[in-house]
Amino acid sequence: MDRDVEIVVCETLRREVVAALRAEGLDDVTVTTREASCGRAAQADGAAFHSLSGAARLVLLGGACCRGISDTMAPSVTRIPGVGGCCAELLLPGALVDHLTRSGAYLATPGWLAGWERRLAEWGFDQATARALFGESCQRLVLLDTGLDPDAPARLIEMAAYVDRPCELLPVGLDLLRAYLAKEVYAQRAARPEPSGPAVQPARSLADAAFVLDVVGRLAELTTEREVADRVFELVEMLFASRRLAYLPWRDGTWQEPVWRPAPPTDAAEARRAMVAAADSVLRTACGAGFAMPIRADRDLVGVLLVDGVALPDHLDDYLNLALHMAPMLAMALTNARRYEQMVEERARYRLARFTLDTVSELALWLSPDGRIVDANEAACAALGYRRDDLLGTAMAGVDHSFEPDMARDVWHRARHGDRSTWLTTFRTHTGGSLPVEVSTRIVEHGGGALLCVLARDVAERLRAEALGRQLDQRLRQARQAASLGALAGGLAHEFNNLLATVMAEAELALGEPADAEAGLGVIIGSAQRGAELCQMMLACAGRAPFSLQPTNLTEVANAALRDIRAGLPEQVAITVECADAVLLVQGDASQLRGVVAGLLHNAVEAIGEASGEVALELRVAWRESGQLGTDQAGRPLPAGTYVLLTVRDTGHGMDRETAERAFDPFFTTRFAGRGLGLAAVLGMVWSHHGSITLDTEPGRGTTVTVALPALAQPAAETTAAASRYEPGGLVLLADDEGSVRRVSTRVLSRLGFEVVAAAGGEEAIRLFGDHAERIRAVVLDVMMPGVSGADALAGMRRVRPDLPAVLMSGHSDVDLKAAGVAGTPTAFLTKPFSQARLRDALAGLLSEPD
Repeated sequence: MDRDVEIVVCETLRREVVAALRAEGLDDVTVTTREASCGRAAQADGAAFHSLSGAARLVLLGGACCRGISDTMAPSVTRIPGVGGCCAELLLPGALVDHLTRSGAYLATPGWLAGWERRLAEWGFDQATARALFGESCQRLVLLDTGLDPDAPARLIEMAAYVDRPCELLPVGLDLLRAYLAKEVYAQRAARPEPSGPAVQPARSLADAAFVLDVVGRLAELTTEREVADRVFELVEMLFASRRLAYLPWRDGTWQEPVWRPAPPTDAAEARRAMVAAADSVLRTACGAGFAMPIRADRDLVGVLLVDGVALPDHLDDYLNLALHMAPMLAMALTNARRYEQMVEERARYRLARFTLDTVSELALWLSPDGRIVDANEAACAALGYRRDDLLGTAMAGVDHSFEPDMARDVWHRARHGDRSTWLTTFRTHTGGSLPVEVSTRIVEHGGGALLCVLARDVAERLRAEALGRQLDQRLRQARQAASLGALAGGLAHEFNNLLATVMAEAELALGEPADAEAGLGVIIGSAQRGAELCQMMLACAGRAPFSLQPTNLTEVANAALRDIRAGLPEQVAITVECADAVLLVQGDASQLRGVVAGLLHNAVEAIGEASGEVALELRVAWRESGQLGTDQAGRPLPAGTYVLLTVRDTGHGMDRETAERAFDPFFTTRFAGRGLGLAAVLGMVWSHHGSITLDTEPGRGTTVTVALPALAQPAAETTAAASRYEPGGLVLLADDEGSVRRVSTRVLSRLGFEVVAAAGGEEAIRLFGDHAERIRAVVLDVMMPGVSGADALAGMRRVRPDLPAVLMSGHSDVDLKAAGVAGTPTAFLTKPFSQARLRDALAGLLSEPD
């Protein structure tokens, strides 16, 4: 049997035609696919169609693809759309298609996009040619997305990047195509009735389809939802002569404000409730002269149409039937108008965003999932030295060498999860130069897919400014150090000149009056001790004061310092103490820690001055994260851990920022010049104990100083010292490069009962030790000697006698001795200057034997 109706369709629309026929219940219609000839010359030869059997055929081709074909075919062959139309008019009304194309849109169907690369190649377009022609002929690419091809949005993005045009996605339904197909198929079948009799139902369906297409024609040129509603009102008034009409839109999950004709009635609220109730099915109005009807696009609710007060209520069923036939086209027109409005808004937002991005100084690059640049703003092109056409399509790794596949995947993953972090990297310019940038990323949904937006800020100037700032800070620190050293030199000169004046005067008096020399010698010794204390404080400022680390209860140290300070406390100053009852152990030197507490308390008392005030001392143990405390001597934040916190607060006047920044400078004071080393020594001693000190002060708010020292978890085990006895005598090797110190030390050792052999340096000491190795009972060596140092000399001697007792003398701490490997037993350390008693005690400790 001859085929009833045969549809010849371009391959780009086959999927949509088959879906529309199935939805219309016309599955038995034969569909023949023809190769697309988009962009090629018209095929006027109709011979290819003569092989199609049957008397009824329907050719669905548009534009140049079939302009000459339908003219050569039999009259029974119908071309849809008509002469001058294009394939897009099967999915959108022709007026809307014209409006879009006039606004610069290039319309593409999902089937056309499936082979866009092949079609451009058939046209003879390489990328440069395609970009030039598309750039001249259209403003953007628009996909008429029927939802039948899930890969179409991705292909749209790929083609848009290739031809360097923005792209948009316009969802469309198949209602218009269904009406076209129904009208033509029913028309062919009505002309060729089956042998059993005339086909009444196809004829009625034909009339319905014709009416629907007439409605489409009336609504086709409308592009806003309000315009569609007004035109629908005019059509309904013409057909039904109704007195009241209303349209209630449903959008984004909510009911919008209704549109009334004429003005809203007095019972508008009740009428609105009736329309809401009709969202699921048709409802007749209470007066029986109208109805409320839902308008749906497929299954999605678009709104509700109210028709009330028709001229002939007896024909209400016929009116309702006619309205139901209109409903799909009304839904299509309203939906298309909404989509067009949305597209216009999105295009306006895109233009605004594009304008903004092209005028800001930030670099913006959009990347496809495979890491290629699909768009760039003018700032990026200018900074990288590319023309925009040359930059598009290149791999991001060519701009940023660190953007390798692993990093790219990580960046995409973090951006998808909302990460807003920034990082520094370096872009490569077109000329091979380097551009330091600070980068952040965002995921941008675009055309049904996703792009990675890379925002980069040129930080070259900022880095240069930061480098200049560091240089200026360094110069400022150097200037402050120079000022601090000047103050230190002046203060020390003042102190030592006073001491030397006393020593010289007392020495001259002793020479002139030998009988009264004893009192003067005592003053000279006291001045020498004061000079030694000044030297120790100077070492403390540098964190190099000699000390002995051992478990120390800071609570006992603080109480001892409090007893000393209370003795000279002014009456108007009160001291409160908040010390923990538990033992607060730190690894430290008790005498230095006592000096820390005393120095802070003394400074707090002086800050109060003549007025009444209060000083508070607090001790406690606390866990602190890294960065919550101050920094160490190298400027690094203290690590996380448990710390003993010593806090001293006063109610004095406080300090301004400039004063606070200089508070730890040697000899700096706001009271009078040359006060002393003060807080500078405290700071050095805290640093030498691996702690930190912070200052919190403001004018009128007093001052709070907090010292943090690493806490010890458990007290050290107590040991009982064994009884011992000391016998002086024997040969002692003395080495010191300073002749006066060597001579006086020889006399002191001789007075202590020892025989002495003296050396002027480390090399001579090693030679003398080799001559008397078996007889030497102990060695007394200066650490800092030219050539071979005392530490090196001792290390050489101990290779011969590992248990050789040694007393090392220096103005430095024993930190260097530990590094040299000579610290510990049997080694004692004396800081110059030292008394005869201290030398005796050091030797006694080394040479004592158990009872």
